Amino acid sequence: MKKLAKRISRKEWGMILLAILFTCFSVYLELEVPTYISKITDLLGSQGTNLDELWQPASMMVGMSFLAFLSVVAVGFFASQVAASYTSRLRSDIFNRVLDYSQTEIKKFSIPSLLTRTTNDITQVQMLITMGLQVVTRGPIMAIWAIGKILGHSEYWL
Repeated sequence: MKKLAKRISRKEWGMILLAILFTCFSVYLELEVPTYISKITDLLGSQGTNLDELWQPASMMVGMSFLAFLSVVAVGFFASQVAASYTSRLRSDIFNRVLDYSQTEIKKFSIPSLLTRTTNDITQVQMLITMGLQVVTRGPIMAIWAIGKILGHSEYWL
């Protein structure tokens, strides 16, 4: 894994950072939606609430949901760009390395076996990068932020 991480370029590290920042932004927006649902519920429970009072929190909630959607799309874009760029370079490096093999080494592996192995391995690396940036980073960020938000509202949970 360390060998794979050492091969990541500066541009790819920048896109990884952007993906993580957009993930944080989308988590923040998604965790703010329940606040607006609570405001709407409180307004509906009080006497004399008119429709105009409900529009502001409802439109904020819809706007935040839409921004969260755009943010998740941006994370997917950056993750796929990093994965495609990285694995393209990796494929090229493996191809050049295989070109340096002697005839005996090539006969030892067989060409179809070599193609299948490298294709499967590189596809797995590509999926690891894509899913890692989209799913694996999101879970801990969501958990930490949600726990912080819960503890910020009430010490009852301690």
